[in-house]
Amino acid sequence: MADDDLALVRNGLPTNNAATRATADEYLARAYFLRDEYRDALTAIDAAIEGGDTAIRHYVRGLILEAQGERNEAVREYEWVLTWSTLYSFPQRADVESRLEDLRR
Repeated sequence: MADDDLALVRNGLPTNNAATRATADEYLARAYFLRDEYRDALTAIDAAIEGGDTAIRHYVRGLILEAQGERNEAVREYEWVLTWSTLYSFPQRADVESRLEDLRR
């Protein structure tokens, strides 16, 4: 994602709609993560979670924390996701279980 595209997502959506803002923040977090901009990714995903807790947002937060070397915090996020996945279908469950196994070694 180009810098101009990130700026458009960051600044171009209405801020009076909390759900839209949270979704935009989630996508920003993913884009920053793919660019290895983990600090910005973490800030964006935290804002998304503030706008609405979802398993996928905690999964993304776990990925970011894991990439930053924050193993214990990543484990907490992945455990949170697994708890939710007992109630709701979560396609990334196998990936979360694998990541947890690796982090616990």
